[in-house]
Amino acid sequence: MEFQKPDERFIKCMMTSSFILIAVTVVIEGVILYFTLTSGLALIWKVLICGACGIWLVLALADPLFLNRLEYRQWGYYITDDRVVIRHGVHWVSETVVPVIRIQDITTKQGPVMKRYGLYKVEINLASGTYEIPGLTEETANDIVDKLKSRLYSRVAERGVL
Repeated sequence: MEFQKPDERFIKCMMTSSFILIAVTVVIEGVILYFTLTSGLALIWKVLICGACGIWLVLALADPLFLNRLEYRQWGYYITDDRVVIRHGVHWVSETVVPVIRIQDITTKQGPVMKRYGLYKVEINLASGTYEIPGLTEETANDIVDKLKSRLYSRVAERGVL
C-alpha cells in the first residue's frame, strides 16, 4: 500500500510553529544573557552560559531551516479495512499500526497555526494512547473520519462487539 502525504502547506505550517518557538527562545535567552552579564559571576561562567545560549539558538534555527522539510518527507499514512498505519520521524522513523477495532474516538482538530493555513489534523484515540495525522485539508480530514467510522461500525456489526 502506498503512503499518503500531508498537504504541502504543512511544511509552511511547521516552519511557522518553529519560528514562533524561536521567538520565545530568543526572549528567554535575552533574559538569561542580561542577568548573566550583569551579575557578579566569574568570567568563565559568563562565557559558558553565553556559549550555551548560542548553541541553543543555532539548534533552534536548524529546525525550520532543515528538519521541517525532512520531517515532511517522512510523514505518511495509509488506511486499510482493518488498520491505520502512520509513519513519521526525522532521525528515527517509526511506523505505528492502529487497529480499527481498537479505536475509541476519532476527531478533527485545528490549532491557530493550522487554521492560518487551512489545515486540520485527525486524532485517533485508543485506550493505549492518541495518534494523529496532521497537515490535512478539511475535505481529506473529514473523509478519513467518515471512512474510519464506517469501517469501525461495519467491523462491530460483523463481530457483534465493540
